[in-house]
Amino acid sequence: VAGPSPRPIVLDSRLRTPVSARLFRALEGGAPRRPIIICDTDDASPEFAARARALGEAGASVVRVRRVRSASPGFAGASPGFEAAQRVRSFLAALTNEAPLVRAVMVEGGAEVIRSFLAAGVVDALCITTAPLLLAGGPRFGDSGGHGGSRG
Repeated sequence: VAGPSPRPIVLDSRLRTPVSARLFRALEGGAPRRPIIICDTDDASPEFAARARALGEAGASVVRVRRVRSASPGFAGASPGFEAAQRVRSFLAALTNEAPLVRAVMVEGGAEVIRSFLAAGVVDALCITTAPLLLAGGPRFGDSGGHGGSRG
């Protein structure tokens, strides 16, 4: 595809992205696009701070956003889908502040990530690619009950 490579944006609440990840390497012999890693955690540990520092030194822009929580622990009106949608909106607001020229985002992820973006109402187009082998447990995208998908 002609034009610049897309800018990598990673949603990584626990900063588990390794500094050896391909997204930090030069693309096609040119300079890499500085990845943005967005996290929403309350973790204030020295280990978390060290991971954030290491990712920054590897070339990432680490953006912390306020963790979205339900109104109260006993609040029955806040479903997991509502909270996930709020997190997506929070991520997109942080992205707008960090990279105001970004006008479109291609989301790649598993069922939970895709469901979150759909619940937030921020999806303009959807292209689903399936693989013949399920590699992870948990509910599949089409499952509505959330009781774990079968492995094939």
